[in-house]
This record gives sequence, C-alpha cells and structure tokens, in this order.
Amino acid sequence: MLLATWQNHSCPRLTKRRLALAALEDRDRPVRLEAYPARTRTRPPRHVLTSSKMASWKNETSQGLHIRLPFRGEVGRAPEGSLPTGPKRLHKWSKWMAAAFHHFGAAHVGAVVITLLAPLGLCAFNPSSDHGLAKTMNWSLAALLVGSEILKFILLYRDGELTVEASIPMHLCNWAAIAAMITLICPNQLTYELCYFWALAGTLQALLTPDLSYEFPDPHFVSFFTLHGGVIASALYMTACLGMRPVPMSIPRVLAWSLLYLATAMTTNFVFKTNFGYLRAKPLHPSVLDYMAPWPFYIPQLILLAILLCLVLYMPFFLLDHLRG
Repeated sequence: MLLATWQNHSCPRLTKRRLALAALEDRDRPVRLEAYPARTRTRPPRHVLTSSKMASWKNETSQGLHIRLPFRGEVGRAPEGSLPTGPKRLHKWSKWMAAAFHHFGAAHVGAVVITLLAPLGLCAFNPSSDHGLAKTMNWSLAALLVGSEILKFILLYRDGELTVEASIPMHLCNWAAIAAMITLICPNQLTYELCYFWALAGTLQALLTPDLSYEFPDPHFVSFFTLHGGVIASALYMTACLGMRPVPMSIPRVLAWSLLYLATAMTTNFVFKTNFGYLRAKPLHPSVLDYMAPWPFYIPQLILLAILLCLVLYMPFFLLDHLRG
C-alpha cells in the first residue's frame, strides 16, 4: 500500500512536488514519505537507497526530511485516493504530479527519434560544401548545448537543489558535451574522437534508459533530452555531415582519456561523497547496470564493456577502409 504523509505543510511546493512524483513513479510498490521543512534537507546518498530492501535515512538535524523507501523489488498496489493531498496551493501542480516519466512512452520515443533524425535533416543542406553554413550550424548546435546546461542550473536553483553533485560537470555525459562544444566551435580530431565514442557508447545509454523522474512537457525533461540528445546529434552530424571520422589510434586515445575520467570521477566521489559515473552505486531507475554484478564488481565490467563498444563503433570505418582497399 502506498502511504504518503505530509508532516509539515510549510514545506515548499516544489519539494512536495518531487516527492509526489517519486511516489507516483513507484506506485507499484509500497512507499512511505514523511516530509519536514526543506530548509534543513540534504540529499540522501543513492547507495543508501539501493543497498537494502528498506532504506531509511535521516539528516543530522532533528527537523529534517525523513524518507523511507523500499527496494524496487518490493511489490504492491496503490489504492485510489492514496496520493498526498496537502494544502490548496499544491493542486496547481496536479498536472505535473500525474506525469511521472514513462520509459519508452510517447515522449521518450519521440525524443529518441528526433535525436536520430536531426543529423539527417542537417545533412540535407550539405554543410560540408559551404563553410559559412557549416559554421552557422556548428555554432547553433553549440548554443543548444550551452542553453540546455543553463536551463538545468536555473531549474536546480529554483528547486533548491543546486548541490555539489548537481553542479560539478563530472558525469561522462558532461565530458562528452564539453568535447562536443569544443569540436563544434574549434574542430579538431582529439575532441571529435572523445565526443564520438563517449556520445554513442555512453550518452546513448543515458538517452535510452534515463535516470529521470519527469515527463514531457516538464522543463526538467526538456533540459535532460536537449543536452543528451544534442550531444548524440552533434556526434552524428560531425561524422555524417562534416566528414569527420575516427582513425585506428582513436581507440587507445579514447580509452586513455576514459581511464582518466574514471580516476577523476572516483576521486571526486571519494572527496564529496557523490556518485558521478554511477561508480558508487547503480542508478535508481532501470539501466544496463542492473544486468551487471553488484558494486563494486560491476566497475571492471564497465571497463570491458567500454572496450567492446569502442571496437564496435569503429567497425564501420574499418570495414569501409577494407572495402576501399
């Protein structure tokens, strides 16, 4: 049975909104949410919520947010009318509360399709033959990526969630976005290689199995898919439209930079108690990591998967070179 109790109605509406979204998203399992004033709230580590079948967390203060969430393997059914009602000012958020993210729903599939078709549409203008047009497209894609990051920070500030983990660009998708922006503004082989392999091996996984709780047209949804879809579209655009491509030495270079990212992310996680790269815990939402060994044994599996994906992503160019002799 889903049970959500608001212990204090002075909690800001956006905090309640996020908790209600979490309850809706997990309506097939019992949930207990107890909310106190958000000014004393700190984010519970993700590994706390995934390491046991019932995770309980309290912050250090006596008047903090207390959350009890069962592991997603628990089952149950939320009866009608069991969602939190709260004060009248919450009713304006009902349309958002009813729109928890649905994997491979209409909005998700639409975002994936747009991401894959956008580079084809840009190639129709043949930017490789017009330097001015190519520069305009490059800067437009870079501006799109920068704009999505700005929107993300605005939303984090509005929701009171501008934390260290949310602010530092230490996820692999952030590094891929930086590589994409640099390549679009100042084309070069190294950052293109990083963008190509990181986008299609890593960011594509985030696009297909997003760690997201919001459905379209929520601005969080727009920001997430604009950034991740924009990185993938940029990698495909630079490859298909501008004629850029990886070379045999790209694989060891990208793997070396990936190991650098791994070491940097693990160090950052140790210092700030974060979960960049999901190297301290698996994401709460379904992902490819669910099919791997428990932490920390899935980290070597990720390294092996990265090597395999790099070889697969280079295979089309290897075959093309072989056919050309």
